[in-house]
Amino acid sequence: MMQPITRPRSVRGNREMSIMEALHWAFATEKAQLDFDLTGAHEFDRPGIDPIWRGMQMATLGCAVDGGGGGSARDTAADAHIIASAVETLPEGCGGQRMALMVAELARAGIAPDWRAQLRVEQDGYATVRSMDRAGIWKYRTPCRHTQVVRGEFCPIIYTGTARCAAAKRREYLGWIGALYDLHSRLDGALWSITLTDQFPPLAPWRAE
Repeated sequence: MMQPITRPRSVRGNREMSIMEALHWAFATEKAQLDFDLTGAHEFDRPGIDPIWRGMQMATLGCAVDGGGGGSARDTAADAHIIASAVETLPEGCGGQRMALMVAELARAGIAPDWRAQLRVEQDGYATVRSMDRAGIWKYRTPCRHTQVVRGEFCPIIYTGTARCAAAKRREYLGWIGALYDLHSRLDGALWSITLTDQFPPLAPWRAE
């Protein structure tokens, strides 16, 4: 059975933070790290025990907290370890380890994913002129290694920020928002000194433009 998660009584008093602020505090200020157990250190952990609850109990005893970078409760705040444990156990439905790495990286920088994709026309720095004859016929090779033949003066260009690129960036942003909601639901009431607020980044910021 999953152990119930309740916030221990803290002698330091609770601070209110949004989920983004809590993540930034854990990964940027407290320097928490992710540990996906690549060495198999947790292979024989008892199944059915929530990693957040387990981290809370070990922090209560003042022990080293497995997960969240392998630090100890003395050099990194217990809440930071608990937050890191929640991030590294993001379910596959929320992006799994790939999303966990993204959440931690963005949290350290204190930023949200860049969802903007402005359409631009840029000179193709990969296209190289192969030859030109006196009739003005140019031959060059594209990034896909296809040889193109054109006549006259020209400058190879590429388009960036297309509709496909914009859609991909928005999907990535929505996936990140979904991960924040999942983390909030699992961490709310599970932290020693932090009370999570209901403040979230905008769900679809592109609609405001």
